[in-house]
Amino acid sequence: MEKMIKEIANLIKENGGRAYFVGGFVRDFLLNKKSADIDIEVFGISKEKLESILLLFGNVDSIGKDYGVFKLNGIDFAIARKEKKTGKLHKDFLVIPNPNLKIKKAEKRRDFTINSIMQDVLTGEIIDKFNGRKDLQNKILRATNYKTFADDELRILRCAEFKARFDFAVDGKTKKLCTKNGIENLTAFRIKEELKKVFLFSKKPSIFFEFLRETHNTNKWFNELFSLTKKDYLHTLKSLDNLAKTKIEKEEKQEKMLNCLIEFFANKKEFLLKLEYDKKTIKKLIEN
Repeated sequence: MEKMIKEIANLIKENGGRAYFVGGFVRDFLLNKKSADIDIEVFGISKEKLESILLLFGNVDSIGKDYGVFKLNGIDFAIARKEKKTGKLHKDFLVIPNPNLKIKKAEKRRDFTINSIMQDVLTGEIIDKFNGRKDLQNKILRATNYKTFADDELRILRCAEFKARFDFAVDGKTKKLCTKNGIENLTAFRIKEELKKVFLFSKKPSIFFEFLRETHNTNKWFNELFSLTKKDYLHTLKSLDNLAKTKIEKEEKQEKMLNCLIEFFANKKEFLLKLEYDKKTIKKLIEN
């Protein structure tokens, strides 16, 4: 895989472009962790040229071609782009591919400074315009751009998830933005996907829910949890943290964590339907 990526990066360079590892892949590399996802951002060549290069290495998923996004062997390749908020929902963005975008502007659109770091695929050079490495060292979650952070509600949920995963502190301005804005307009799919990450990757899932409580994001999606008595609420969080330490298969762990979360809910089925879990899952959990 590494050899193929280098060969692609060399062809991009030969055509006047440059390829960079971006996002969580670089963050995890700097934390000495393995990353399941590889994202590469490409500058200096058109989306058509990028696609033609990728096709030399196998079947390319071009479903995101209009946005300059391609997938090859599970790796995401994307032309550098600008984004403009067009509505209230998570997906309400106008995506404008721009291969000539300045690197600092490309980094600035990322959610947190720890995710805005880039690494040159060929040289290994780290490019960090927003001091993400410093925040990694100091274990701080900080919005890359305070002005646009709240444009995407998912960032509030991701802030809670990253805090639980890495046990990082959230800087004051970022926490205020999470408190001022909400997650009500997110879809059930997005809520469920982030919840999966909390169940599978968090050191202490309780941190995720406590952050939502502290930032007043307690309505709609998790109101059943925050409506519990203090005793049942604290028992649920403690049980989730204990389960997070167990080493079991992913599917089993998700099921056990979800079952633990809803243990004291008055209407378990209503919560599961709200998050659009499938009938099989609902039946299994309700019967338990």
